[in-house]
Amino acid sequence: MKLQTMIWFMDGNSQFPSLGSIRLDVPTPTNENVLSLYCSVHYIVLISVDHDDLPDGGSGHFAETVRAMKKSKPEIMAECLTSDFQGDLEAVSMLANSGLDIFAHNIETVNASREIYEQSLSVLKHTKLSKEGMITKTSIMLGLGETDDELKEAMAHLRVHVQYMFEHYYHILKRYIHPPYS
Repeated sequence: MKLQTMIWFMDGNSQFPSLGSIRLDVPTPTNENVLSLYCSVHYIVLISVDHDDLPDGGSGHFAETVRAMKKSKPEIMAECLTSDFQGDLEAVSMLANSGLDIFAHNIETVNASREIYEQSLSVLKHTKLSKEGMITKTSIMLGLGETDDELKEAMAHLRVHVQYMFEHYYHILKRYIHPPYS
């Protein structure tokens, strides 16, 4: 049987003008759970716009969705691509301890506000500290005027916090190639 991956954009109060205003759908965790079960999904990526309109930034909704999926299908791999929850580390911990397998948060461009950049690094680091063995991942937006030195600095910061490869029975690790830098 071919293993299926699903990327699910969770509803939210969108900050994107082209999407209009989308309210958070409270029954969504159940809807996503049912969908993942009936589509033979083995790996699901949950994505959401920023939920600065919610006290926990939407972390509770992510956590509820992950718990619902894991309850019905414990073997499903769940990844959440999240905002920085405005630096709320309790919200980060709640999601990290919900049964989540992979916590993803993309950092702003390296030449963006230093405060936002440091907050993103703090979120990724706190995720690792919140749950032993938690896998984190991130991406950096490039091509917006960042310098080579800024990019090297970001890579140095991130390699401390990010797991590059992991082994799971869906994805058997054949070998690990060490990065060429120290």
